[in-house]
Amino acid sequence: MGSGKTGAFSLPILNMLLDCHSKELAIQISDQFKALGSGISLRCAVLVGGVDLMKQQIALGKRPHIISFGNKGDGGMADFEDLREK
Repeated sequence: MGSGKTGAFSLPILNMLLDCHSKELAIQISDQFKALGSGISLRCAVLVGGVDLMKQQIALGKRPHIISFGNKGDGGMADFEDLREK
């Protein structure tokens, strides 16, 4: 068991939107938050271009604490631009 430094860093950013530079980074960050937050039922969603839009909208409907956006460079995030404004 660690000293809690990672948790101390992570907890203040709950209920945040994380803009990642790549699809892979968005997935890795979400996986880490899920692992660290498993004891407190932390919900995460990953929104990336080129992936089934309906599955991602369902994930958003579960009201995640953390949303990771990825794959910004290829224009794939255009599907979610209207969601960001809400």
